[in-house]
Amino acid sequence: MPDAPAGTENVVTPLPKFRTFMLCVALLNESISYSVLFPFVGYMIESFHMTDSKDTVGYYAGFVVASFQFAQFLTTVVWGKLSDKYGRRLIILCGLTLSSASMPLFGLSTNLAMAILFRFLVGATNGNTAVAKAYIAEMTDKTNQSVGFSLLGFTWGIGCCIGPVIGGHLFQPHTKYPGTFPVDGLFTRHPALLPCLVVSSYTFLAAIATYLYLPETNPNAKPMMVFGITLSRGAEGSGDSNNPYCDIEMEEDCTNDEIGTEKSSPGEGKITAWHILKSSRCFQICLALYLLTSFVDIIFYEDFPLWAIARRNAGGLDMQTDQLGNVMLWNGLFCIPTPFTVPYLCRLFSFLTLYRILAVLWMGLMFSLPFIHYIPRESASSFWILVLWMIVRSLVASPIFALLFLFISNTTA
Repeated sequence: MPDAPAGTENVVTPLPKFRTFMLCVALLNESISYSVLFPFVGYMIESFHMTDSKDTVGYYAGFVVASFQFAQFLTTVVWGKLSDKYGRRLIILCGLTLSSASMPLFGLSTNLAMAILFRFLVGATNGNTAVAKAYIAEMTDKTNQSVGFSLLGFTWGIGCCIGPVIGGHLFQPHTKYPGTFPVDGLFTRHPALLPCLVVSSYTFLAAIATYLYLPETNPNAKPMMVFGITLSRGAEGSGDSNNPYCDIEMEEDCTNDEIGTEKSSPGEGKITAWHILKSSRCFQICLALYLLTSFVDIIFYEDFPLWAIARRNAGGLDMQTDQLGNVMLWNGLFCIPTPFTVPYLCRLFSFLTLYRILAVLWMGLMFSLPFIHYIPRESASSFWILVLWMIVRSLVASPIFALLFLFISNTTA
């Protein structure tokens, strides 16, 4: 691994501002699409008359929510391979366009099977975060990688602010805004349609902006023409894709040096992800950590809304969709400082030490959550204690994912 040029160790390469902004615009779609249904998924299942009480909707809601992640599990590698062949920009554009078309279909669901099917479709068309990680790796170097990957937490935080607010305040609009939406109208028959249409509209605009303004970073992208329109083109002066730096200093046996010689050996052919997985113990560890961390995070995002809307005598918090949307707004809001906090914390601690500290804090927070139920609802402090818990959770969880993205990127560099 080459050393940095002399005298440049402390010089931070600035991120390309406009390109970074456009990537964030495109990425917002995934977190908004993911989080928009959380405030109302329990009430949506209840409207299908699958159960007599919202206290027992969790069984059915689990299928709806899990279908999004299951679809991503099946399609993420495919999107990644396509982005290697045709470029990051084209795949991001395809994801946005298809997601914009599929989101209203979910809002039109009238039964559980439709909801699962169309939620699966939304997840299958939302593979942009995986592609964006490759995009960021190609446009950053050793000095600004921590900021670049922190942008994933930044955009995820903004999306998780916007999504629950849209879902919480626009679900069943005829009950919240009776003067604007008639009781016997379209949005009464399809109470989840309005928030889905709003998300779809943003996604369509993001697709247009991506086509017009987001440049390509993959220098090996093959041009693709459709009806005379160039959808894919090579990298536009990226210059970052051959970046030789590796930003993570871990234990000696956990560096990418162990696969570096194989990469440089002539006649070996292209190194695949499966080859790296088999030959790099560090990559295996990082992937396992990411799997476990994502598992805990997804459990929280899926279970918290169901617990929050359950009645008090069933162990829940008895919250309405707009209240739940407001609480989850704070959860996303404090993911936004991640690009500023992670680089600062990385100067104070080694990456592994920082990860271990944050992981222990996160475990303590998750253990404490159920006890919020015992705070009387009539107490004015109960809402703000829950908001405070959400804030602390965001400040701990978001940097963890930024660190994991760094680990994985650099063990495959």
